[in-house]
Amino acid sequence: MTKKIGLLSLVYLLAQVRVTAASPQTDLASADWAVNAPHSLAKDPPSSEAIWNLMNHLWGNDRVGVVLGKLCSFRFVDLRNTGELSLVTVYDWGGTSDCDQLSIYDKGPTDIEEHYYSGGLASTDIKSVVKDIKDDGHFELVAPLGAASYCDEDWPSVYAWTGKAYTNVSSQYPTYYRTLLASLKKEIAKLERERVRLAQATPASSEANGFAINMDPWQAGSAPAPSTHRMQPEQPEARPSVSPEVEGASQLDIDCKQAQADKIELFLGSKDAGMLDAIRWANSNHPRERTLAAQVFKVMGTSEALRYEQTLSHDADTKVAKLASGKVGHWGEGDPYYAPSFDRKLPDN
Repeated sequence: MTKKIGLLSLVYLLAQVRVTAASPQTDLASADWAVNAPHSLAKDPPSSEAIWNLMNHLWGNDRVGVVLGKLCSFRFVDLRNTGELSLVTVYDWGGTSDCDQLSIYDKGPTDIEEHYYSGGLASTDIKSVVKDIKDDGHFELVAPLGAASYCDEDWPSVYAWTGKAYTNVSSQYPTYYRTLLASLKKEIAKLERERVRLAQATPASSEANGFAINMDPWQAGSAPAPSTHRMQPEQPEARPSVSPEVEGASQLDIDCKQAQADKIELFLGSKDAGMLDAIRWANSNHPRERTLAAQVFKVMGTSEALRYEQTLSHDADTKVAKLASGKVGHWGEGDPYYAPSFDRKLPDN
């Protein structure tokens, strides 16, 4: 399986990448990968250069004398619980994303097999991928697929060796998702407190002819009629100002995390989680929140949610309308907890 280089990549290569002579195969391919080997690859791992050379050798790149990309992080771990180590690698092939490729290498009797993660990772590190979720000495993989969730938040899927392949076993780990949910709720509470602090540090009224109108800009148009009161003509206390953009970004960040928390609750079996939040976003004056509502309704898939989705398909904002009408696809459209597979590949050599 030779990695192909497009025209643009080739131009970049000629300008930026040093072309080297074909690297010899390292001793890693013939080393003992057993957990209890005299020289443990897990306890005393080889250099990143040796790992990267091995990977390029397995891909067949050393035959053409070109080594592209970089190895970001790796770990030897007994993923299959067989007493034989697996090599888990996070690497990068260039482009706008960094460290967004994931492969596992297992050594068999004659060959080293690669199991390549077919999804697009958010930039990640091996420490966030290899985990002992149940704290029982057995290791799993957590692949954070950013594109499958809301607002570029990660949707973590759990994989484990099931005898023939690395398979998505997320449903077997409800405790992991409950822990993640609790962490998200703490984040949301912290952001809410920060938003209140910003609101208190910012003049929350606009003055006109001695009257002040108090209104939450995110509820404008959907909240009850604003209250008015007469202000005394005194010099207001100087306070740091916060722009509407900062206030808006803060609220959207909270909404995105709340949508993620709602999705986890749906995954754990709550049928109506997120419905009230999605209705509130659907009634917002801000297209970004209505876009979020369209995504949430589609994931929920209930008859009530689809009725709201139908309403949003006629939204004045064309992006919202296209998303709600299904004319713009997004990850997880068929399965809201969609996760790619690990594809098994034999080396070219």
